[in-house]
Amino acid sequence: MQLNKAVSIRLSELLEERNMTQYKLFTHTGVSKVTISNIMSCRHTALNLRILHEICQGL
Repeated sequence: MQLNKAVSIRLSELLEERNMTQYKLFTHTGVSKVTISNIMSCRHTALNLRILHEICQGL
C-alpha cells in the first residue's frame, strides 16, 4: 500500500472516531481545505511532514 493511501484511510478513521468533518479539521489546524481534501482523496502525492504534524496536532 502506498503511503498516501494509508494516510487517507487512517485519517478517515480518525475523523469518524472523533465525529469531525474535514471542515472542522481545517479550522483546528489551519491546513487548507484543498490540501485536506486532496489527502483524503489520495490526490496529494507528496505528503509533507509539516502538514501531517499540523493535522496530528488538530486531532
